[in-house]
Amino acid sequence: MSAMERVVGTWARAARLPVRAAAAIVRPEDEATWAPTIVIEQAEATVRETLGGLLRDESLKDAARRQRTRVTQLQEAARKRAQAQVLEERAQQQLEDAVDEVAAERAAARRRQAEETVAAERRKQAAKQRAAETERAKEERIERKATAVRQVEAVKEAEVLEQQRAALAAEDEALRIEDAAQRVKQERAR
Repeated sequence: MSAMERVVGTWARAARLPVRAAAAIVRPEDEATWAPTIVIEQAEATVRETLGGLLRDESLKDAARRQRTRVTQLQEAARKRAQAQVLEERAQQQLEDAVDEVAAERAAARRRQAEETVAAERRKQAAKQRAAETERAKEERIERKATAVRQVEAVKEAEVLEQQRAALAAEDEALRIEDAAQRVKQERAR
C-alpha cells in the first residue's frame, strides 16, 4: 500500500464519519446499499482515480477500479432491494384487494341469505331447509375461494421474497469473497 493510498484511506474514513453518524440515527435497512453510503463510495473512487492518474500510482488506480466495481454492485443490490419492496407491496395490495373482494362477496351473500330467509319463512318447512342448505353451500364456496386466494398470494409473496433475499445474499457473499480475494492479493503483493 503506497503512502498516497494510506492518505486517501485516512481521508475516506474521515469522510465516512458523518454518513455513519447519520446511519446510526436513521438506521437504514442495509447501510451498505444506503444512498449516502454509495455516494461516499463513488466520491472515494473518484478521488483515488484522479490522484492515481495525476501521480501515476497504479495501486490507487487499481483500488479505484475495485471500488467502482463495488459501487456498481451496491447500486445493483439497492435496485434489486427496491424492486423486491415494490413486488412485496404489490403482492400485499393484491392480497388486501382479494380479502376485500371476499368480504364484499360475504356481505352480499349475507344480504341474500337474509332475503331468502324471509321468503323461506313464508313457505313450507322443506323450502326453508333447501334455502338454508343452498346458503351454507355458497358460504363454503366463498370461504374456499377466499382461502385459495390467500394461499396463492401468500405463496407468491413468499417466493418473491425468497428469490430477492437469495439474490441479495448471493450478491453480499460475492462482495465478501471479492473483498477477501483483493485483501489476499494485496497481502501477497507486499
